[in-house]
Amino acid sequence: MARLHVIPGDATLSHTSTLLKFASAAAVLTLIEHDAAPALELAAPVHAMQLISRDPSLTTRVELTDGRRLTGLEIQRIYAEAARERAEALGALQPRDEEIFRIWFEVLDGLARDPLSQADRLDWVAKYALIRGYAQRGIDVGHPKVQALDLQYADLRPERSLYAKLVALGRMRTLVPQERIEEAVRTPPEETRAWLRGRLIVLWPDQVHSAGWEVLALRDPDTDRVHRWVVDDAARDPGRDRARAGDLTERRGGPA
Repeated sequence: MARLHVIPGDATLSHTSTLLKFASAAAVLTLIEHDAAPALELAAPVHAMQLISRDPSLTTRVELTDGRRLTGLEIQRIYAEAARERAEALGALQPRDEEIFRIWFEVLDGLARDPLSQADRLDWVAKYALIRGYAQRGIDVGHPKVQALDLQYADLRPERSLYAKLVALGRMRTLVPQERIEEAVRTPPEETRAWLRGRLIVLWPDQVHSAGWEVLALRDPDTDRVHRWVVDDAARDPGRDRARAGDLTERRGGPA
C-alpha cells in the first residue's frame, strides 16, 4: 500500500472547493494509473504554480516543455476532459461521478467567464470578493483589517467565521446538510482504519495507549500490560475489523 502526500494546497471550507479538490486529485491519479494522463509537462513547475496562484484573473499563461503556453484553467480542463473520457471508456461512470463532473465543468466554465461568478462556490473567490469590497471602500489591501480577513474567514468558531456568515446569508452554496457532516465527524466509514481506531477510543478512552497508522495499543487495566494490535488495510476486509471490535465490545471489561 502506498501513500501520496499532496503538500501545496489550501485548507478548504466550501463544500464545492473540498469536493473538487479531492475528486480532481482522484481523477488525475486514475489517469496516471491507467497510463492515460495528458501529455502536459510544465517547463518550470514551481514557478508556474506561483504565477497561476498569484493571478486572480486566471489569464496568466505558463510554458510547457513542448512550447505551448496554457492558462491554469486550460490545463485543468484538459485533465477534466481526459478523466471523464477515461471513466466512460472504463464503464465506471456512476451517478455520483456524473454529478462531480457536472460541477467540475460548471466551475471551470464560470471561472473562464468571470472568476467572481464563483464566489458562492469557491473559498478563494469568496475571499477575493470580500477583499475587493474593502478595496472599493478605499481600504488598502495591506490594512490589518484586510489581512485579518483571511484568518477570520476560516475561523472554526461559527460565531466568528466569515465563511459561516456567508452560508447563513445564503451567499455560499452547500452540498451536504450540516447534520450529515456532524455525523461523519463522529462516525467514519467502516471500510477505513479510522473506523476501528475511533471505535476503540469510544469504548476505552482511558485504555488506548496509542493509535497509529498501522498499530493500535491498548493497556489492560488489571495487569497494566500493553496489547498491540496490527491494523491491516481495512478496505480489503472491513468485516474482519467489525468482528474484532464486536468481540471486544462483548468483553467490555478490557482488552484481552
